[in-house]
Amino acid sequence: LSGGIDVAPDGGKGWRDEWTEKLIAIGVKKHQIYNPCRKPLEGTAFNLDDEAKIMRDLRHKKQWDKMSQVMSQIMHIDLRLVDKSDIVLANFPKINEDYPVFRKIDELWKETSSDDIGDVGMEIISLLKNFCLSLRVPTYGSIHEIVIAIQQRKPVYIVWEDTGLEDCSAWLMKLVGYKNVFSCVEDLIDHLVELSSGKAAINAKDWLLINNH
Repeated sequence: LSGGIDVAPDGGKGWRDEWTEKLIAIGVKKHQIYNPCRKPLEGTAFNLDDEAKIMRDLRHKKQWDKMSQVMSQIMHIDLRLVDKSDIVLANFPKINEDYPVFRKIDELWKETSSDDIGDVGMEIISLLKNFCLSLRVPTYGSIHEIVIAIQQRKPVYIVWEDTGLEDCSAWLMKLVGYKNVFSCVEDLIDHLVELSSGKAAINAKDWLLINNH
């Protein structure tokens, strides 16, 4: 389950838990789902599940060398999870009201009147609010994971929240295939069910799995 963690409002945990439940509901086993927010590191000396908080703390303390060391571990683990996966599901959610920048702009909007800054100023704040809500939660590791998966000839499915193909990155659409881009997880899940039941055609280029017996 690929998607933003470092700067996601809840560290990327909420939607991953939701998707996990939906995948289990259609027959996927829980142990088959790799969730980077719950890294399979049982028995190791360190815990990286709260990745977003770890990164925030290190940034706040300006411990760049330490942050680089921790990120090296995170990258190794998360890319290894891509290696072990047969399919990558990536989420690109829109920024919502929980995102820090939006909250600050919204607070400014509520505390300000046209008497303070005029109609033009109010219009600028309104435009900023709408602009923030049109943006995606920034994620760069996800792009790295998608590229690795494509190089390994693995299918990648993307949820470009709300708008799907309408404004998804054309580069990303070409990379994963435009038919693999959805506007919501429900449509993605429905497609996976159709694939597994034979109702949807399987792209052999994506789904040619190697017999390892």
